[in-house]
Amino acid sequence: MSLLTTTMIAGGVALGAYFGGPFALVPLANNDTFVTYISPGDGKMILKGGEFHDFFISLPGSHLNRPGASYYEKKERPWEILPNAPGTIDDDYDERPAWMKTFGYFPVGIPFQRSVNEEVFEWKEESGGQIIPRRELTRKFKVNAFPYVIVQTEVISRDGLPLRLTYIVGLRIINPHKALIETEDWLVQLEAAIQQAVRNWAAGFKFMELISQTDARGSKARMKENFELEVCKLSNEMRIRFGVAVETADLKAPMPEGPKAQAHLDSIAAPFAAKQAAEVKVIDATAQAAAEEAVGMVKAKVDKALAEAAVAGEVARYKAAEENKEGASVVIAGEALKGATVFAMPAGVSKLVDKLGEKL
Repeated sequence: MSLLTTTMIAGGVALGAYFGGPFALVPLANNDTFVTYISPGDGKMILKGGEFHDFFISLPGSHLNRPGASYYEKKERPWEILPNAPGTIDDDYDERPAWMKTFGYFPVGIPFQRSVNEEVFEWKEESGGQIIPRRELTRKFKVNAFPYVIVQTEVISRDGLPLRLTYIVGLRIINPHKALIETEDWLVQLEAAIQQAVRNWAAGFKFMELISQTDARGSKARMKENFELEVCKLSNEMRIRFGVAVETADLKAPMPEGPKAQAHLDSIAAPFAAKQAAEVKVIDATAQAAAEEAVGMVKAKVDKALAEAAVAGEVARYKAAEENKEGASVVIAGEALKGATVFAMPAGVSKLVDKLGEKL
């Protein structure tokens, strides 16, 4: 395009903005033409002639360490996202024209010379308990923390069980130049580094330890906290290598996988099953002993009662025999005493005893 044509287009936009007001630029901003919008937490890369030219971000409380700017800090890495210095505000780091700040526009430049970078971004996210792969053609990148799901297979525990680990890491780009320009496929490389660290970490624990709530090594930290600490140790290295910080890591329940997984689980479960069966036998034996003891106690009480009754009968029979000198039959509890000596009993007393026996 000739310089005259470019100048005419630029002049037309300027006149439109002048007479129609800044709102006349809304359709252009929606298409990243001349100006653009950037939502809070996002950033955009501006290209010039197909090559990197500039970055713009929208992150309250932070700013880009832009080379050549009045606020550039030489001690920090170029294009690092830094927190605002104490006593400063976002406007102190914003070099846009006042009207752009007011209406939320960011400069792109003359079309066909400058444009917003566009690339395919692939990631995974969790939704409803399922891991869903995403692929999107986008013109923006995230500068606040965002979740990234990693599904890692063939992770071997200390007791040799192959596992499938699913975990969510919180990532944040802290240097877009390092991540998007200096590093090829930064997310792929970052994921590979995290997976290697996780593989080494899991190899130090048995499966039953990995699914437990506490660290079996004696630490008071929970296993999930142990995992997060291990993964987030990479953050400083990842900042330097890829310009990305690893801020959080959440491990989901490890899942055994592979043809040998079930056999391995059975071998792990066998001692627990045997212990449980032994405990059941002990309980059964204890219950049987208690039952036998209870039966013995009841039998003893019955025997005692019968013995006491027999003694009482013998005493009664003896007394009756002593009191009766006429040799009449003595009846106790309605039955003749077996083997009792028959003594003579007066007729009147004999009748009284008979009636007493009938009542009993």
